Amino acid sequence: MLEVLNEPEHDHTSLITDYYPKAYSSIRAVESDLKISADKSLTIQMMDSTWGAGNPRQNLTQDATDLAFDNHRYLTYSSTPATKDDYLHASCTDSFPSADNNKPLVIGEWSLAIKQEVEWSDEMSPVKEENHAWYRQWWAAQVAAYERESGWVFWSWKAELGGDWRWSYEGAVEAGIIPKDFGDIKGMAKC
Repeated sequence: MLEVLNEPEHDHTSLITDYYPKAYSSIRAVESDLKISADKSLTIQMMDSTWGAGNPRQNLTQDATDLAFDNHRYLTYSSTPATKDDYLHASCTDSFPSADNNKPLVIGEWSLAIKQEVEWSDEMSPVKEENHAWYRQWWAAQVAAYERESGWVFWSWKAELGGDWRWSYEGAVEAGIIPKDFGDIKGMAKC
């Protein structure tokens, strides 16, 4: 899979009228020149229209194939109240309607980050061991929701944030928040 542009500027009309159609046709032309068979062609990913930069399908031809769409889910930047119950409820009930037929959908960025005003509070601090069970549950609730679509990518593999693993997959695994065995995600989520 190849995403042609991550987090484009909002309301940039030439993105929809020119950039996405040209990117799509250019990639397919190179594949054709290289004699890549259709069953081995790249999946071309574009930001979902919920990003606010328009509907990427709008000016693609009807026969455009092997597309995927990217949606970023960060509760830290949402209107969800920054409480454990509200974050869990938001993740357990998350859905991804698409008026623009932007499917398949990949949750291409998400994390365990909390709103800055409470991220180091006693209730949310990652250094407090008593919060770890909740972070494990919230992680699983997000994964369970994103698995209902076409998958997910945690942001990021590694971050240098002084032990704050909420943005680091590697750090969260090392801290025991993200399990090495995904066998019982729904049971862990308790949704």
